[in-house]
Amino acid sequence: MSDNQLHLMPPPLVTALQGATVLVHDPEQAASALETALGLRRHTSGTLPLWGRYVTVAAPGADRGMIRFLEGPESSPVEDLRVGWGSVELVVRDVDGLTDRLAASPEFRIRTLPVTFDLTEQGSNVHRAMLAWGPGGLLMAFTMALTEPRGRQFTRAEAEVGPVFSVGLRTPDLDGTSEFYRRVLGLETLLEVCWRSGQWHQLFEVPDGEEAALRLLKGGGEGTGLGTIEVQSFPAAMVGAAAPPGIAWVTYRAPDMAAARAAASALGAVVDQGPGWFLMAGHVGERLEVTEVAW
Repeated sequence: MSDNQLHLMPPPLVTALQGATVLVHDPEQAASALETALGLRRHTSGTLPLWGRYVTVAAPGADRGMIRFLEGPESSPVEDLRVGWGSVELVVRDVDGLTDRLAASPEFRIRTLPVTFDLTEQGSNVHRAMLAWGPGGLLMAFTMALTEPRGRQFTRAEAEVGPVFSVGLRTPDLDGTSEFYRRVLGLETLLEVCWRSGQWHQLFEVPDGEEAALRLLKGGGEGTGLGTIEVQSFPAAMVGAAAPPGIAWVTYRAPDMAAARAAASALGAVVDQGPGWFLMAGHVGERLEVTEVAW
């Protein structure tokens, strides 16, 4: 996309990443696991029409970046790459200490021990992160900043574990998936990285020489946009069909619901809607909800 085309793009139609909805057999049990192991707090609970019981957990003091456990068909951890929502990423103060605690928890399974990433040359920062499977087969990344990015502040953790600040979306088509969210929601590129070898390849077992990339897309919030979509691109031969139920959908808040709904409707993306919200289908079949009210 040229600079002129980017200039003509509308401003972002969404602000905060409200959170991710995860299907589990027992929402109460899943929420309790995150309360015990991560120190997250129960935020809301109730029943969603046509779905069932839910419990939402949030970082202390946070009104965004939540995880909502919804009663439904629960998935098991999926090691291979599948298209669609793949993970949530939370900011933490001590990733190594958290790793030790999660390793002792029966509700979690460590996938990747802490690794230090240096993205300063790409305009980001040095950070340390690990991956673990949580309730409902949810892949959770936990990240601790070691330095600050250039020109912006990294997401802060007001407690030991802070809010979800990014959701991973896997695709074999980086440009097509990114363009969809640019056109529908006006999301802006915050960071783009492409590799043919290195830590990312080791993490996801991508053969050296094959291209893998990520692109962070942000809404209208300051800094990192109050939550990003991390579009993760892998070789098409490595990316399988959509994963079984896990992250059912991701939710963003919109300051102007009418404008957001009109943009999504114009591209035929809306699949369900109601007063103050709508649900749309993304480029690789993922679901994203836009709402005008907080959870």
